[in-house]
Amino acid sequence: MSETGFWLLFSDGSRRRVTDQGLLIGRAVTCDLVLSEPRASKRHALVCRGASGVEIHPLGRNTTMVNGREITGVRRLSNDDVVELPGARFRVLRPRARPADRGPVWLVRLGPILHRVPGRPFRVGGAPNDELQVPEWPTGALTLHVGGTALIAEPHCEGFLLNGEPLEVDALHGLPADSALRHGSLELEVLAEHPQEETTVASLDSIRLRKVAFHYRPTGGELALHIGDQQLSCPLSELRSRLVVVLLQPPGGYSAGDFVPDEVVIPKIWPRRDDRTNFDVNTLVHRLRTDLLKTGVDPTRFIERARTGGATRFRLQEAEVEVA
Repeated sequence: MSETGFWLLFSDGSRRRVTDQGLLIGRAVTCDLVLSEPRASKRHALVCRGASGVEIHPLGRNTTMVNGREITGVRRLSNDDVVELPGARFRVLRPRARPADRGPVWLVRLGPILHRVPGRPFRVGGAPNDELQVPEWPTGALTLHVGGTALIAEPHCEGFLLNGEPLEVDALHGLPADSALRHGSLELEVLAEHPQEETTVASLDSIRLRKVAFHYRPTGGELALHIGDQQLSCPLSELRSRLVVVLLQPPGGYSAGDFVPDEVVIPKIWPRRDDRTNFDVNTLVHRLRTDLLKTGVDPTRFIERARTGGATRFRLQEAEVEVA
């Protein structure tokens, strides 16, 4: 059984994972953990994930105990804490996170409330099905991604400003900690919290890129990033493969790692197509970054578009390059 995630361990050796939705405990049959003890309330307590760990929220009239002491408000739980409710007793197990998974907890502040950004794509906008609903914003206005230890913004409409600078629509943009993302009159403040027990562990985003290797495949290619002692592989379609190759082996006197102008890139990707423009390169860069994001890294760390547009580079950081 995987140790990843938070668990509640019971005296018989069974355990229950604390999911993103949390675990509601009480006598009601709609609870996640149903108690038979009459002294327990229908909804006695909620165990859920907080910004930097797992928390318990006492909800019932009768006591909720942590390590032998009654609690009356929200309490953060640590590894090996013992929780006692009427009819239930369990111990909290903290996850043994892999070093590559560790990084800051990303939050955005909207008004007085902090919202944790989960590891999966997080939609923000004015529609009822947006995860964070902002009535003044368009439907599906923004998607937030966590890539490695970075927070990535993908705006889907015009008008977003990052620290006062406009963001390109449907492109991926890295969001620094303590930055401000604004649309109209509303602003999201970006925050990164570093859980104390994780700050001494190196993450992929802080480890040097040693080698970039591209290998042709029958239907495109495969890009491998050697970061520290790990190798991350990313399959690519034919057009995205052509973009990677021209950035790693640019013609016309350019070197790998240089910004390569679109007028040099376009004929290599779309030979004999005079109708292709900077817009097509932007679209291809976005799709390549999206592929890299799925491997768990910050794609803006490696594929960089010139601030003024019109050129792209693969940021190699003195890494070895191999194309075969």
